[in-house]
Amino acid sequence: MSEFKGDFPNKKEDEEFKSQVEENKLENEVAKQIISLRKNLGLSQKELADKLNTKQSAISRIEKGEQNISIGLLEKIADALGVEVNVSLNLSQLNTPSPVNPVGQNNLQQPGGRAIPLGVPLLPVHIKSHIN
Repeated sequence: MSEFKGDFPNKKEDEEFKSQVEENKLENEVAKQIISLRKNLGLSQKELADKLNTKQSAISRIEKGEQNISIGLLEKIADALGVEVNVSLNLSQLNTPSPVNPVGQNNLQQPGGRAIPLGVPLLPVHIKSHIN
């Protein structure tokens, strides 16, 4: 029987990896949404890049989560894809449920006039499509 000679990550390396994954969570979620919207519109990375007056390689880096993007750039990407950006900030606590709109308070109003019903969990950043 052959013997495995590879290295197993040690606990410190594993914790660093987990920390890095957690730090990149938002970038990766935004990247996934950009990819999904671009593909649903039938656009290549090059075509999206042309709409933004940038290079295909820049779109590739964004979609791989390798490049931090500003809110301004995210808005430009959203405009090029025909969608709007909605952002909500929530207290993040371990082992606690997502915050919800408290019962007895008015609905929250989203851009475009849509209300968030009472008792609905507030979600992190998302890109909302107007494509039907």
